[in-house]
Amino acid sequence: MKKLLGITLGIMTALGGFVDLGQIVFTMQAGAVFGYRMLWAIVLGTLGIIVYMEMCGRIAVVVGQPVFTIVRKRLGYRLGLLTLIASNLLNLITCAAELGGIYQQIGDELASQYMMAYVSRNARHDGQWRRIVVRTNRPNTLARTKQGYYAPGRS
Repeated sequence: MKKLLGITLGIMTALGGFVDLGQIVFTMQAGAVFGYRMLWAIVLGTLGIIVYMEMCGRIAVVVGQPVFTIVRKRLGYRLGLLTLIASNLLNLITCAAELGGIYQQIGDELASQYMMAYVSRNARHDGQWRRIVVRTNRPNTLARTKQGYYAPGRS
């Protein structure tokens, strides 16, 4: 049973350390901005996370307590509390940075939108599908539009 607990703890630790939506979004955004120039930081950070998580998993299995409890017992209440506060502060700063990047991207997207109106010259009210094609002359631009519309039916 203890071995099964250790394996389960290892799997949960691996999932918690590597499969994180914020981390995926953050690294994809960094990759889009910096390309492969910052790949070394991702490799170094991944290796650090692997070593840290593996050590935490071993300590938790052997001692049967979380790592923070052991740090608090070994280093004293004040240093343990300082570690806890620093860890939570780091998580808060990371979340703020991720949210800042997301809001920046939303702002950039909203700043580059244009509204267009379309009035059909076809006055028939036959309820048929009418296809619309929108093209731009500006290079590297994308027009996101509806494919078409249904004409009004007879009333």
